[in-house]
Amino acid sequence: MSGKGWNHGIVGIVAAKLLEKYHKPTYVLEEMGEESKGSARSYGDFSAADAIRAADDLIIKGGGHKLAAGVTLPTKNIEAFRRRVNEFYKQQKLTDQASLLLPKADTDALLYELEEAVVQQIAQLEPFGNGNPQPILRSVNTIVRNQRRMGDNGQHVKLTVEADGRTVDMLAFNAPDHFFVDPGQNVTIWYTLDINEWQGRRTVEGMLLHLEVS
Repeated sequence: MSGKGWNHGIVGIVAAKLLEKYHKPTYVLEEMGEESKGSARSYGDFSAADAIRAADDLIIKGGGHKLAAGVTLPTKNIEAFRRRVNEFYKQQKLTDQASLLLPKADTDALLYELEEAVVQQIAQLEPFGNGNPQPILRSVNTIVRNQRRMGDNGQHVKLTVEADGRTVDMLAFNAPDHFFVDPGQNVTIWYTLDINEWQGRRTVEGMLLHLEVS
């Protein structure tokens, strides 16, 4: 996608958010008169940089790596660039790419095991980031006991889940539709752990990454 008057400093962030929402490699271009600049984000087996190189005759400059790249090109070439990138994507004949975005659990956990001591043990692995991601836990056969929508537009959700007599809150910001599960449903959840402090009370809660209804 492309547009005029965009802040070039955020086009990479926008591309990452669009990829996250639509599960598609994304190119976002800022139109700056006769010249346009943009950023690309990809995942899985599709190389954002290779797609740019496949359009080398249409651009001024470009490069990067498999998952993130940048490009500068004449604004008049945007439509041709879009077609070339799409043709390159089709030529790769990639399958089942969306599944590569799903979180992979580092271990299974029972809800009664989710004590503050566990969060503290995980914290010893910090700092988290590229090359050292925060551990992802999975819990199966949990029952949704409560669903609470949050945010101005109800875009966030807090699920209270239960198993073996223990309940834990799971939060997701800008949650996809399938995260809004009705109470009584049996679900498998993927999440990271954190401590919530409110009015002097500390509780273990999860940041919900993925959910499947059993």
